Amino acid sequence: VFDFLVVLISILSLILENAPGFSLLRLIRVFRVVRVVRRLHSLRRIVNALAASIIPMCSAFAVLFLVTAIYSVIAVDLYGEVRPVYFGTFSASIFTMFQVCTMDNWAMVVRELSEALSNPEPNDWQSGHAEMGVTFGNAFFFVSYVIVVGIIVLN
Repeated sequence: VFDFLVVLISILSLILENAPGFSLLRLIRVFRVVRVVRRLHSLRRIVNALAASIIPMCSAFAVLFLVTAIYSVIAVDLYGEVRPVYFGTFSASIFTMFQVCTMDNWAMVVRELSEALSNPEPNDWQSGHAEMGVTFGNAFFFVSYVIVVGIIVLN
């Protein structure tokens, strides 16, 4: 019956090309995949396992977002005036912390921040004349964040 409806809708959509709504009805053909899932037991087990993992994954992402938000608020307070591009607002800070979380060029962020903290002159860090001033507090902040996020992602 389902195949008959799919073929009938396809033929009608070819005959009545300008009729509205038939392009949406063609999407019904996608549901034929559901029949394949029902027949293949191994594929059904995989789909069931993926469906069962949705709620735990959402919980893990919620914890990850909570930890990132906490570290972002701390970063705005600590580094907001030093590097407003990265930590000036909560949204900029959460984006930067997400960059650190994904390990996407996060060492550059930390190095620029450390150079800006070690030199009070705002343009020295760009000219390359700045002394590297990685303090224990900066290193502890970013390394602890990377470790905590890594543990959350691995779990």
